[in-house]
Amino acid sequence: ARLRNDEFAILLPRLSPDQDIDELLHRIQEYTSVNFMIEGINMNIMTTIGAALYPTHGTKAETLMMHATDSIY
Repeated sequence: ARLRNDEFAILLPRLSPDQDIDELLHRIQEYTSVNFMIEGINMNIMTTIGAALYPTHGTKAETLMMHATDSIY
């Protein structure tokens, strides 16, 4: 979901508790980073990513968003 101009949310409702969240975040970050050339100039677009787990980090959207913003990878 698009939250603001350059902010998006990915909701993963079936994330298992034993799944390696760091590995998952790393894979998402790899897929959203892009290198390309414009008029001979190498452009590198990178992303930052934050994460919050329900209900571990909160039960309300505002709390989860605050935690995700504080835990940028």
